[in-house]
Amino acid sequence: EKISINPAKPYTKQIQLPAGVSEYDVRVSLSAGGRELVAYSPVKLTPQPQPAVVPNIPAPQDIQNNEELFLAGQRIDQFHDARRNGEPYWQELLRRDSGDSAAHTSLGILDLQRARFADAEQHFRQALERLTARYTTPKNAEPLYYLGVALAAQAKTDEAFDVLYKAAWSQEWKAPAYFLLAQIPAARNDFPATLNFANRSLDANALNVRACGLKIAALRHLGRNAEARDVLALAMRKTDPLDAGLLAEKWLLARDKSSARELFGTLNEFPTTAQEVAAEFFDAGLWRDGSEVLAQSIAVAPDKSKVSPLVYYYLGDFAEKLGDAAKAREYRRQAAQQSPEYVFPFQCEVIAVLRRAMAANPQDARAPYYLGNLLFDWQPDEAVALWKNSAALDPNFSVAWRNLAQAFAHKPDDASRAKAIAYLEKAVALPDALPTQFAELDGLYAASGAPVEKRLSMLERNQKAALQKDEGRARLAGLKIISGGMDEAIALLDARTFSVWEGATAYDTGELWADAHLVRGLKRFDEKNYRDALADFEAAAKFPANLRANEQTGTSHQAEISFRIGCVHEALGEMEQAREAWSRAATNSAPENRGFGRRGGNALANRASNYFQALALRKLGQNDRAETIFRELIAAGEGALAPAGDGSETQSGERLSSRVRMATASYIAGLGHAGLGEMEKAREHFNAALAASPDHFGAKIALQQLGKS
Repeated sequence: EKISINPAKPYTKQIQLPAGVSEYDVRVSLSAGGRELVAYSPVKLTPQPQPAVVPNIPAPQDIQNNEELFLAGQRIDQFHDARRNGEPYWQELLRRDSGDSAAHTSLGILDLQRARFADAEQHFRQALERLTARYTTPKNAEPLYYLGVALAAQAKTDEAFDVLYKAAWSQEWKAPAYFLLAQIPAARNDFPATLNFANRSLDANALNVRACGLKIAALRHLGRNAEARDVLALAMRKTDPLDAGLLAEKWLLARDKSSARELFGTLNEFPTTAQEVAAEFFDAGLWRDGSEVLAQSIAVAPDKSKVSPLVYYYLGDFAEKLGDAAKAREYRRQAAQQSPEYVFPFQCEVIAVLRRAMAANPQDARAPYYLGNLLFDWQPDEAVALWKNSAALDPNFSVAWRNLAQAFAHKPDDASRAKAIAYLEKAVALPDALPTQFAELDGLYAASGAPVEKRLSMLERNQKAALQKDEGRARLAGLKIISGGMDEAIALLDARTFSVWEGATAYDTGELWADAHLVRGLKRFDEKNYRDALADFEAAAKFPANLRANEQTGTSHQAEISFRIGCVHEALGEMEQAREAWSRAATNSAPENRGFGRRGGNALANRASNYFQALALRKLGQNDRAETIFRELIAAGEGALAPAGDGSETQSGERLSSRVRMATASYIAGLGHAGLGEMEKAREHFNAALAASPDHFGAKIALQQLGKS
């Protein structure tokens, strides 16, 4: 059947299968010009047994077999385990056998990924010591290839050439090794050798798009443009027609408006592709080609202020390589003046580019800042030194101070946290302070146990900026609630549609909403304004759509809400409704550990709902069950106050700080004592909770309620 179809005009048709024909016998095909574009036939799935559950990997020292120890690290690394990494397993293997080649190779690859090229080189050399003990060239060429990578990254070109040539002996490493070999003569303008090695790489892997690009460049420099166009057409058809490197070669060959529009539109609309193209020219030593492409990209950019400074740094490096010192200085000067917003280097190649820029202009504050951004995950101490250098050169750049704060905030000791606070206080005092920095500073204050008044004052002084971000608004609302400003908190929450993040956020808008209405309801209850109190308690579990609240929050508050509603009905003489509400509270058990929230963020904190469950049971005359729950709360809380070794964990596996753990445990124990009428012990525990964590909402409200009992 001949049809008309395109993405905007789909084609649909139903057919009646003849009797006895199974749907699995049907094949649907769409062809154009005699070429089948797409086809489909239903697949009959055969049920298969579910794979066995993979057991947890033991600690390195608990694995006796060395091969299993290596494989444990390899599995962790291969599957990107979020809770651990393979390095301790391979280090344990070296502790047992200092020359183990597999462990050295794996650790060397980790060092390559962290841009620790000299360390990587040593690991690969030690791996090869054993592998070449009785061999000229080892059967396993993996450490040879990666040694070549490490040497090339350190500009040890001649050594890299020899090692890579040996690695190319192995079919497994032939394609990547010959590709790296092709880059070495390209930097020396030896394009016949470049073409030879690129061809050998493509013989082993015809779909190596970067080898295709290098072959095209070699042919172009040899004046064999017709062949280059043929290779380009084949590469764009067989590999990636959207590859920016191929688009650059297309423009360098054609120099026409069509290829220019295609290439420079891509580089300017997607800035990271410009950096990728720059890195490819950098690796191959094609500095003049790189300069032409990047300079023309800037020339036609619709908004030059949005060109990444990293592009200018690459241009400066290329100009220096080509011997044009004046142009190199101008490009680097422009790089330092470009906006630093959303500039996050991601390539190892840019390390050398930025270091040479720093050497050429020691007063450039931006190059060390960008290099710190790149190295923080891999070399945190080096990143901190670079950010300190940047901040010293430009003390008015708030993000450098903020990054230093983040680096120290991730360390567990109090001295590091104090440094983090000092750095972030410098950041927020500057005119270019960002809204998120105020929320981050409040988080550091909270972690250090700062008084609520200090935190509230800081956010209120900077309220206009802080309210621009969800977290700043949520933090201010939480502090307003604990300080008695429930109406202000509700207004803050009502006035913004919050963003939804995967999983949850560091705050919980639903919990804030419930807390604000519960506290206001309690105040109105004490004033005997029962109808308004009832409205608040009922509103506590009804989240406005703009909060985008976690639905589970209502469950964590439900026992308390139902208990409070029952008390209002009791005060109004509506005992039937009161018993219904208390029955709902009595059947509501502790919610699952959600790992988030203001009440502690772990299973122990969520046991607070059991307290209200027990209060409801008492109202229903089930005193024995209620007393059992109160005693269980005391046991759980006071048990957690004992030295805990590792401490509590959230659902995501993060350790709770000892401050939060102690506050949570004291609060839960205090609830148990309050339930049993042991008010002095309860007061001691609640005060201890607030001493450990001054913003502990539950302990603050519980103390207020004790004062009224």
